[in-house]
Amino acid sequence: MMHINYVKTMTQGMGDSEKAVFIHDYLVNSFQYGAESTPGSAVQGFKTGFTRCLGYTAAFYIIGLNCGLKVRAIPGAVEDVGLNTFSIVNVNGRDLVVDVTRDDSSQSNKYLLIPLSDYKSMTNTVIYRDSFFEDIV
Repeated sequence: MMHINYVKTMTQGMGDSEKAVFIHDYLVNSFQYGAESTPGSAVQGFKTGFTRCLGYTAAFYIIGLNCGLKVRAIPGAVEDVGLNTFSIVNVNGRDLVVDVTRDDSSQSNKYLLIPLSDYKSMTNTVIYRDSFFEDIV
């Protein structure tokens, strides 16, 4: 709760894109990508500083929702990497990808607030579909 409350306080009065960028940067500065044996949870990330893609995505999702963002966690797979998760946040009526894991690993903002079609072509990601995600393919 401490992290959620801190980010909520810091993002008061910001627009949705500013909130998404702040949360993204907060998580990039808070987490490091852990070894394969590292549990992939947001809680683990906040406790130890290490998590995996699911932890980054869960943290962005939880904090984003608490800051008033319309955000979804998306499951997928990448050819050369395997399973992957990332977030989609709605900004001004547009669904945009935020992949905190990839940005943290590449030390960039390359995967911050980009259209899903661009993300899929850049990463070779295949979205796993189920009843919650029928509308994003």
